Amino acid sequence: MQQASAGVSIRRGGVPRPALARVLSTGTARVWAVNSILVITALALTLGPLRDARPLHAVPALPWPLLALLAAFAEVCVVHIHYHREAHSFSLREMVLVVALFSVSPVTMVVAQTLGSGVALVSHRRQSPMKLVFNLGLIAAESAIAAMLFRFAVDGHSVAGPAGWIGTLCAVSVVTILSGTAIVITISLAEGRSLMGEWPQMAGFAMAGAIANCSMGLAAVMLYLGDPRSIALLLPPSIVLLGAYRAYTGERIRKERVETLYRSTHELQRAPDLSSAAAVVLSHAAEMTRADHAELVLFALDADSTPLRARLSQGTLEPLSSYPEAAGDALSAATVASAGNLLVPRRGDSPLRPMLQQRGLVDTVATVLTGDSGVFGTLMVGNRLGDVSTFDNSDQQLVQALASHASVTLENRRLEQQLKHQAFHDGLTRLANRALLTNRIEHALNRRNTDESVAILYLDLDDFKLINDGLGHAAGDQLLGAVAERLRACLRPFDTAARLGGDEFAVLIEDSRSPDDAVRVAQRIEEALATPFSLETQEVTIGASIGVVWAGQTHADAEELLRNADIAMYRAKASGGGFELFERSMQVAVEERHGMKADLQRAMEQGGLTPHYQPVVNLTTGKITGVEALLRWEHPERGLLSPAEFVPLAEETGLIVAIDQMVLRVSLAQLREWQETFGDRAPQRVSVNVSSRALRDPEFARRVLVEVEAARLAPSSLVLEITETVLLDDLETAGLRLQRLRDAGVRIAIDDFGTGYSSLGYLRRLPMDVVKIDRTFVAGIDTAVDERSLTLAIVRMLGMLDVEIVAEGIETAQQLAYVQAMGCDGGQGYGLSRPLPAPGIAELLREGGSLIEAMVADTGLLAS
Repeated sequence: MQQASAGVSIRRGGVPRPALARVLSTGTARVWAVNSILVITALALTLGPLRDARPLHAVPALPWPLLALLAAFAEVCVVHIHYHREAHSFSLREMVLVVALFSVSPVTMVVAQTLGSGVALVSHRRQSPMKLVFNLGLIAAESAIAAMLFRFAVDGHSVAGPAGWIGTLCAVSVVTILSGTAIVITISLAEGRSLMGEWPQMAGFAMAGAIANCSMGLAAVMLYLGDPRSIALLLPPSIVLLGAYRAYTGERIRKERVETLYRSTHELQRAPDLSSAAAVVLSHAAEMTRADHAELVLFALDADSTPLRARLSQGTLEPLSSYPEAAGDALSAATVASAGNLLVPRRGDSPLRPMLQQRGLVDTVATVLTGDSGVFGTLMVGNRLGDVSTFDNSDQQLVQALASHASVTLENRRLEQQLKHQAFHDGLTRLANRALLTNRIEHALNRRNTDESVAILYLDLDDFKLINDGLGHAAGDQLLGAVAERLRACLRPFDTAARLGGDEFAVLIEDSRSPDDAVRVAQRIEEALATPFSLETQEVTIGASIGVVWAGQTHADAEELLRNADIAMYRAKASGGGFELFERSMQVAVEERHGMKADLQRAMEQGGLTPHYQPVVNLTTGKITGVEALLRWEHPERGLLSPAEFVPLAEETGLIVAIDQMVLRVSLAQLREWQETFGDRAPQRVSVNVSSRALRDPEFARRVLVEVEAARLAPSSLVLEITETVLLDDLETAGLRLQRLRDAGVRIAIDDFGTGYSSLGYLRRLPMDVVKIDRTFVAGIDTAVDERSLTLAIVRMLGMLDVEIVAEGIETAQQLAYVQAMGCDGGQGYGLSRPLPAPGIAELLREGGSLIEAMVADTGLLAS
C-alpha cells in the first residue's frame, strides 16, 4: 500500500469562469474534491453491499482494537520512497489486510484499518487536515474494495484453498493500482501538472512490495491453519523484507544525491557569472534535500559593496540581488555561530523555532560558505517536502558537501564580478569610467530614433588643484565623492555619470530631443554645485566648466562626441567657467590636434621620441632584473610629454605600429649595450608594450624575432607586455601570435591586470609568463584592509597559474612590505625608481646597490 505526501501549489487565473470552475480553480480545492469522492466511496461501499457481510472465519477473529493496533504499527514501520518533489510511503499494511480478510467482517476491517492508521498519521506523522482526510479516505476505500473483490473471488469456494490465495492476490493488486492512480491524479491536480508519465516506475515498485507483503500475509494464514506455532517462522523474513526495503531506498537516495552533487559541480564550473552560479547552487540544494525553500546569502566584501541574496521558494527563483538587511539576518547569524552546523528538524524544541516560524519555515539545515578570506556567506534549505520525514544528519552532511564544492566557484565568480565592476567604474566615486561611458554612448547612438538623440556633458572642476593642494588629497577625494553624488541627483535613472580621471567628469543624456534639453541639465548641475560642500576640515565652494554637445542625427561616434564636448569645455573654462554648447567654429581645436599629429610624425622621423626605462626589481634581493621601456616625447613647445598625452593620437593615425617597432629596436640595442658594459649587473630582460594595432599585424611575430636576432640577444631577453583590453579585441588571433613568440623563447606579460575584464577563464587560454598587478590594487593596501584582502586574493588566484607576479605602482615602504609578504616576485614604482633615460639606468647599474634598501633609507623620496 502507498500514501501520498507532496506539496500543493495554488494557481489562479484572471479570466471569469463558471461558479464550479472558480471553486475548483486552486490545487487545494481540487484535492478536497478528491477527498470527498474517496470518503463517499468508502462510506457507500461499507454501509451498502458490505454492511451485513459476515466474517469468513478462516482463522479465529481478532478483536478490532488489536487489528487497529496492528494497522497503526504498520503505518509507523514504513519505508519512504522519494521521487523528485513527491514522497510515497510503503508499509506492511497488506499483511494486516490479508489477516483481516480471513478473520473479521468487512465493516470491522474498514473501521479498524481506518482508526488504527488515523492514530498513526496524527500522532506520528502529524499530517495536515487535508492530507489526513485524503489518506484515511484512501485507506477506507482500499479496504472496502479489497473486501468486495475477495468475497467475489471466493464465493462458492474454500477460503483456505487456491481460490482464497488468488482472490487475496487479485484484491491487493487491484487496490494497489487504484490507490497509486488516485495518488498520482491527486498530486497532478494539486500541482497543476501531469505526473502520469512517472506513474509506471512508481507502480512497478509499489506492486512488487504489495505482492510480497500479501504473500507474507497469506503464508501467515496458511501456517496458522496448519500449525499456529509456525507463524513465528515468518518473523525473520518479515524483518529481512523490511530491512531490504530500507536498504534499497537508502542506497537509491544516496546514489541520486551523489549524481546530483556531481551534476552540480559540473554546472557550477560552466556557470558564466555569479548570478548563474547562485541559481545552480539553489536548485541543486533544493533537489538533493527535497526542500521547498533554499536561500543563499553572500556577505559584503568591503564597506563599498553590498551583501547579496538569492532564494528559491516553491519552485520560483528570486535571482541574486542586493540584501542590505544581511547584517540583521538572525538565521545567517545563527548559521555562522554554529560554525556551519545548523540543523533544526521538524519535531523537537529549538530556541530558533520562533524565528523559523516568522519566516514560514518548519525545519531547516544551514551551513557556511568559506573561502580564502574566511566565511563569506551562508547556504540554507528549509521546509522538507511532505510530512513523512524531516532533515537529519545525512542532509546536513549533504548541504555541507554542496557548500564546500560551491564555495570555490562562488568566491571566484564574485571576485571576477568585482574585478569587472572595478574595470568599468571609478574606485573613488563609484561612477562609470571612460570605458563604460564610451560603451553606453555607442549603444545609445545605435538606439536613437529620428525624434531623439544623445547629448554629452564634459565637466572639469574649477580650481580643484588649489583645494587639493591646500587642504590635502584626502579632502580632495572627499570633494570628488560629494560632486559625484550631486551629479547622480541631477540625472534620470537611465542617464550615466562618469569620472574620466582627476577632476574631470562626463554625463550621457539619452532620449534628448534638442540641445536645449542638454543645456537644462547643465544648468541643473551648475545649481547643484553652487551649494557649498562641507568637508572634514572646512566648507568649500567649487564650480565647473561644462562642455555640451548634442549629437543630433550625425554619424559621430563616442570618441568624437567626447572630444567635441572636451573642446567645448575648454572654451567654457577659457571664458571663466559656466557651460558652452559645442559649435563647428570650435574646430580650431581640432586643427590644433592635426598639428599635433604632424608634430608627432616629425618627431618619429627626427628622433624626438626616446624611451625612458623604469627598473623592475626582484623583491627578495632588491636587484634590477629588468627594465620597462616607456616612451617619452620631447615636444618643442610643450616640453616632455608622457605616453598618455600622445599614444592615443599615434593609435588614431596608425603611427603606433612604427613607434612600437622603433621602441623595440632601440630598447633591445640598449639592453645589449648594458649587458656588454655591466655584465652580471645588467638587466636580464627589457619589457616593451605592444599596442592592439601592432598585435593585429600578421607579420608581428616575425618582425619581433627579426629585431631580437639583429640585437644578438636571446629571445628570453625580451618581454612583451599586453594589456587585457588589447587582448579582448581578438583573443583567439592574439593568442596564436603570442604563442608563436613564446614558443621561440620570448616572454609574455599581462600588463595592468585587473583594469580590464579579468577572468581566470581567459587567462588560462593565453600564453603568458608574467602578470603585472595594476597600480590601483597596490595604492590602497597600506591603508585599507579591504583593498589588502582583494589584492591578496588576486595574488593567490594568479599563483594557481604558475606565472611570475609583478606589483606595479609601489610608492611607499609599507606597500613594498605588503607585496613582499603576499608573495609577489617583482615590483616597480616611483618608490623604487622613476623612469629614467638610459644614462640614469647606467648610473644605477654602476652603483650596483639594492633599490629596496635605498627606498627604505631614502625617506625624502618616500615623502615626495
